[in-house]
Amino acid sequence: MLKQKVLGNRNSGGRSGSLRKSRDFRLHSSDYNELVLTYFSTLDSPVALSCAILFAHGENDQLVQKEVRPVDYIDEASFFADFAAISFLRKNSSLKTTIDTKEMALQSFRNCENVCKAANTRLRPDSHEQPSLCDHTVLSIARGKISRILGAFDVDDMLDSCSFGPGSSLSIKGDAANLPNKFDVERDITRDAYDLFGAVMTEAYPSWDAFKQPLFR
Repeated sequence: MLKQKVLGNRNSGGRSGSLRKSRDFRLHSSDYNELVLTYFSTLDSPVALSCAILFAHGENDQLVQKEVRPVDYIDEASFFADFAAISFLRKNSSLKTTIDTKEMALQSFRNCENVCKAANTRLRPDSHEQPSLCDHTVLSIARGKISRILGAFDVDDMLDSCSFGPGSSLSIKGDAANLPNKFDVERDITRDAYDLFGAVMTEAYPSWDAFKQPLFR
């Protein structure tokens, strides 16, 4: 019955209509809880069991903050099952928690940026902190592989390979995130990217207004 209802929503009103109807589709709370617990049960792992217990007792803060590390596993299947368990409800907006998700996302972003900054600082040729012999070896091998794969740089080939992604952006959200709208509206670009590619893009696409009046981020 549940499958029939979902398929019924998908097959009416075109793509945008089916998307709206699927967003409006709601399970009864008892069916929702049963679905979640059944999913955890099918994963059949200790981590999935702990997730089921936390969900059943309303310990949602602990549930969405559970972590697993690939280095702790000896086979892929076990990791995939546990990772699926901790990820299943992590982005479910209907799951009530006391966590400030916006601040957590910003803090995670800052932490990742700090890690990248430290690595960039350490590996720069003019860095006071000299890379180790291992760093030099790894970088040299990586440069060689990248060079062989990419070959000689050609700006025309690069431009021909560029395209918009399928998702939302800072300017366009939801169903409006399609290629025609992005060509008409999308003007977001960082200052560094514009300084690097602005002149090339303006010459390559002289009628594209996005590079005549960019919106710097």
